[in-house]
Amino acid sequence: MNPSFEIDRPDHFTTGAVGPKGQRTFYLQVRQDGIVATFKVEKQQVQVLADYLERMLENLPPSNDSMLAPPEDLLEPLNAEWVIGELGIGYDEDYNKIILHAQEMQSEEDQEPTAIARIHLERRQVVGFVRRARDLVAAGRPLCPYCGRPLDPEQGLCACYN
Repeated sequence: MNPSFEIDRPDHFTTGAVGPKGQRTFYLQVRQDGIVATFKVEKQQVQVLADYLERMLENLPPSNDSMLAPPEDLLEPLNAEWVIGELGIGYDEDYNKIILHAQEMQSEEDQEPTAIARIHLERRQVVGFVRRARDLVAAGRPLCPYCGRPLDPEQGLCACYN
């Protein structure tokens, strides 16, 4: 069984990708007390997470947490603990923290309990994450104007043109 994580005071939270366009591997990464946890994630999960977090921030009551955390690069070495299957978001009103709940992807035949990571984030960390995620996703392959799928990086064409 892979390790689970309860991270309530992270000093680093980011996303990043490694590899050429069209073949990038995406990661979420968090650090607390010198311990780094890195998780493999899909590009679409990063995009949807950024969208949801941005809307959530807009709907939360005003906060004194006004300092913006700068976008952060991934820390090396990149050794993913596990692949994220499901993501959930919550808000802890008492502590003014946004809670990210990540669950390990599980195959249908695997009967062991899946690992989880629960990450308690300050708003400034979430704002920094959203900005970085937007830049990261925008740096990918352009989308086909007809079907919305990424264009082939070598041909610049989409299969829907056939």
